[in-house]
Amino acid sequence: MRDDLHNTRIEIFKKFFLTIYPHNDISTILKKSLNKFTILCEEAVVSVPEVKGALKTIKILKNLNKRLFISSLTPEDTLKRIVTERKIDIYFEHIFGSPDTKINHLKKIQNITNLNPSQIVYIGDSNSDMVASMEFGCSYIGIGKDESIYNVKPNYFLENYNSFFDKL
Repeated sequence: MRDDLHNTRIEIFKKFFLTIYPHNDISTILKKSLNKFTILCEEAVVSVPEVKGALKTIKILKNLNKRLFISSLTPEDTLKRIVTERKIDIYFEHIFGSPDTKINHLKKIQNITNLNPSQIVYIGDSNSDMVASMEFGCSYIGIGKDESIYNVKPNYFLENYNSFFDKL
């Protein structure tokens, strides 16, 4: 489900509860479950250790006057709270989340920056990130432990950010 560009957590939970309770009003249980899930996710993500070298890379890019943005399928309010709690919000010009799509995020970034897609680099960790970058027409750098998550091998793939500037 992670790589489905169109399913939000709301749609996923709704499908799940409609399967279990096909003839009932699921609005109350859906709302309670989504709220609990959001709280659990925020707590978990805030406490997860940083990907090796990520903050160092962000700081270097910022010092090089690169404009940095976040694009995620995480609900935007939740994402902004997580980024603020991790104290990295100061490095990003804008933080984009759902319900908007990654393609729309890239279009907004293009409008904000007045850059051509060929001048934008999308750094991501999922097949949906790479698909969005390909559809938009910008470069993509994959980060993660398992390159096999991609349907097509990315041109650039790093296990972590420690070698970010060495490989490019």
